[in-house]
Amino acid sequence: MTGKKIYIGPSLSGARLIHATVFSGGYTQPVKELIKENPWLERLFVPVGQYTEKMKELSTKGTALNIYAKRCREV
Repeated sequence: MTGKKIYIGPSLSGARLIHATVFSGGYTQPVKELIKENPWLERLFVPVGQYTEKMKELSTKGTALNIYAKRCREV
């Protein structure tokens, strides 16, 4: 991971991952485990500067980010 990334997906149960959490210098070990178990989840971590643009994409039905966000309910 290079630069600051922000998680744009919905918050996961048990506060395992909270919407709009910013990561700098890498992910925490619990987040690494979540990504290892659900590799698609990493697509919901975007450069901080792209937050607004990517949230619009996530909100658009049928886009890849929209589909990944919906899959978060299963995590």
